[in-house]
Order: sequence, then C-alpha cells, then structure tokens
Amino acid sequence: MIENGYYLKARIIKKSAIAHAPPHVREIWDYFLMEANHHDIKYNGTDIKRGQCIRTYEDIREALHWTVGWRKMRYSKANCETAMKWLKKHTMITTRKTTRGMFVTVCNYETYQEPKNYENHRRTTRKPTGEPQTDDTINKKGKKEKNENNIPYLQIVSFLNETLNASYKVTTPKTRELIKKLFKQGFTFDDFKIVIEKKHCAWKGTEWERYLRPDTLFGTKFESYLNETGTFNKDKKIGDYQ
Repeated sequence: MIENGYYLKARIIKKSAIAHAPPHVREIWDYFLMEANHHDIKYNGTDIKRGQCIRTYEDIREALHWTVGWRKMRYSKANCETAMKWLKKHTMITTRKTTRGMFVTVCNYETYQEPKNYENHRRTTRKPTGEPQTDDTINKKGKKEKNENNIPYLQIVSFLNETLNASYKVTTPKTRELIKKLFKQGFTFDDFKIVIEKKHCAWKGTEWERYLRPDTLFGTKFESYLNETGTFNKDKKIGDYQ
C-alpha cells in the first residue's frame, strides 16, 4: 500500500486555461490539489471540508522550494500573489482570510477527485438488445450529448460561488435546469457573468441580498437583469465588488 493516499488530475486539463499558465501558477495549482483535504476534518475548532486547506504564503514558498547547487531557491511572495489572483480569476480556487492564513477551497474538487466520475476504459462485450440503432439515431444522440457537454455548468456555478463567497453545488438539478434552459435560448457564459456581477453589485449589503441565489438570478428575469443600465461597470473584476 502507498502511504498518504492520492489525488487525481483529469486529462481535460489540457483544454483549460491552466494548461498554458506560467509555470509557477501551474505548480501552485498542483500544490493545492495535493494539499486539499480528502476528507472533512476539524482543526483547532475550525471545520475544514473535503477540497479545502489553510495555508500561508510562507507555507507555499517553503513547500515548493528547489535547489541550484547548494543554494535553496524559492518563489517570491509576489509570485505567489500573482498565482493566487490568476487562479481566483479563472475560478480554480476561492479564498478567504483567517488568523492562521488563507482558507483555500479548490473549486469543483468533489467532481474531479471522485474516481467514479471518470470513464471506464476497460473493454466490455455486451449483447445487442432490441433493434440496432441507425446512423441517424446515433448521430442525433451524439449531437444531443455533445450540446449538453458544451454547457459550462461548472464554470458558471464556480463563478457564482467566487463572486458571492457561497457554496452552491453544480449537481443541483434545479440549478442545472435553469442554466440549460438559458443556454437553449442563446445566452452565453459571459451573459451569466454579467448578470451575477450586476446583481451582486446592486444587491450586496441591501435587503435584496438574500435573492443572490441561482433560482432568482437564472430565473425568468435573467434577460431583464442582463439589459439593466446603471452604475454597473462590466470591465470591473470580481474583487472590485468585495
């Protein structure tokens, strides 16, 4: 048995932005995948869930040091800060400050670190049942599955959680149904980002803040929210509203 368990890296990472991020960003991302708790724990009275960890910049710099001859080399704090900003911007992680360091949550950890979610590559032999599918049936099914896979459920819910500092699940049927319906109507990922940021900017700190949730934001007024005008600046980043 190999000690200390394991963590998974999906091949789909080759299609994500992290695949072409600067080397120190990729290494720090890998560090958080490796350090995140595989099970819920309680540490010094704090609940740390699966996919979370508490680390300082000093922890990161020390853990990722390397040697050149006799010299010990480390990333600078600025390197770490840049990497963290990149990872948060691309909804790879979320963070919040604590007295012991940064409370880091790896987005979608539950999805990508669950072995059952990966394709089984073993060959299986099955007897055909009923009438064989025609090429037309297969093509229609394949097209439907492809269109479904193109809907960025993970990215939308991760962006929502990052903006609101929330923990909505991407597996919630109602949330997925709302997102799918809007995509069928022609709305895009950027439209979702604009609506989330607009309403966060408008409702944060008001009595309307309780409506910052998927069923309200992605409901029947989505298009109205998208086309609202006012003081909202679409060029601002998430951090400008926190």
